[in-house]
Amino acid sequence: MEALPSPPLRLDLIALEERLEASGWQPVVNAGVMLIVRKDHEATIYENGKVVLKSRDDAMMRRVWDELAPHLEATGGGSVARALGPG
Repeated sequence: MEALPSPPLRLDLIALEERLEASGWQPVVNAGVMLIVRKDHEATIYENGKVVLKSRDDAMMRRVWDELAPHLEATGGGSVARALGPG
């Protein structure tokens, strides 16, 4: 599943990685255009704000998205879409 901000953001992935790590997320890789982090589940976050969550559990994905969204907003300077959709 994926979540897309509307309009697209321009995330500071270095700042986002630091915020998420301070919140208990484990950075897996920061490739400059995408950041992969893991806590209970893995999330791939692109610099445009797109988030890909790997799971078939909708409730879990919504929980993870709700946890990630404030960090995206803080490092992207805008609000993010709250809806998840197939991807």
